[in-house]
Amino acid sequence: MPFTYGRFVTAINDNAAAMIRVKIMKTMHFSARYGCIAVALALVLCSAARSSNIDPGAEEQQWAWSENAGWINFDPSRGIGVTVGDAYVTGYVWGENIGWINLNPAGFGGVTNDGYGELGGWAWGENVGWISFSCTATGTCDRVDYGVTVDPDGRFDGWAWGENIGWISFSLPGVSEYRVATSWQAGSTLITLASFDAASGRCSVMLRWQTASEVDCAGFNLYRSDSHDGEYEQINEFPIPAEGSPAGGAAYSFVDGDVHSRSKYYYLLEDIDLSGSVTMHGPVSALAGPCLY
Repeated sequence: MPFTYGRFVTAINDNAAAMIRVKIMKTMHFSARYGCIAVALALVLCSAARSSNIDPGAEEQQWAWSENAGWINFDPSRGIGVTVGDAYVTGYVWGENIGWINLNPAGFGGVTNDGYGELGGWAWGENVGWISFSCTATGTCDRVDYGVTVDPDGRFDGWAWGENIGWISFSLPGVSEYRVATSWQAGSTLITLASFDAASGRCSVMLRWQTASEVDCAGFNLYRSDSHDGEYEQINEFPIPAEGSPAGGAAYSFVDGDVHSRSKYYYLLEDIDLSGSVTMHGPVSALAGPCLY
């Protein structure tokens, strides 16, 4: 078990340790005059609302391993956490030796899910560069066949590859702590989303979504960020109750009035079923309309 990460979390409340953490999180390419940006990123990751479906049984099934980078935590105690959905895997993971890894970097599609647990695409770490989750991403399947999957019980398996850090392994038979697990399962939420969009309103953003069918749907949550791959914070105080049925969906709307005039915002929609499983949709984006007083 990677006790060094636990000591790091315990020490985070100490001012000196916090300063060290900020230094670790600075990107290798930032000059000293951009230090304030790295500090801001650290503060955001520490304070952002969490939305994670990793390690659902609280059994510390959140660890992947790299010979060159050490333990990689898919459910860090700081930051927004990691969410596995039907189409994407989103959020940030933490490596004590390599810093934060973004699973959905803007402009490159991020880490994808085919809906049946076959992962693909790319993650990005400022200190380690690109990490591929499938040989199809690198076009090397004829020479090196690798990839990451999520099995029917929500357990990760397989290998990811980073040119700068080598192989990342997601399981080792017989070693219980060496495992990443999620509450997501193929078809884990039986909510069919027909549409989800955002539109400009007067000093607000109007969010609308339509479901085609809902089976055991408990409700919805909405998350907002000021950038595509930024930190998303929940904007509804309580879950938005489900109104659809297996025979037919429903139309929903939500007005986000906690915005700045003419600023662009990004939104994720989370559907929740009665068992607590979640699926994320989006992001969609819109400019907040002008505030006329």
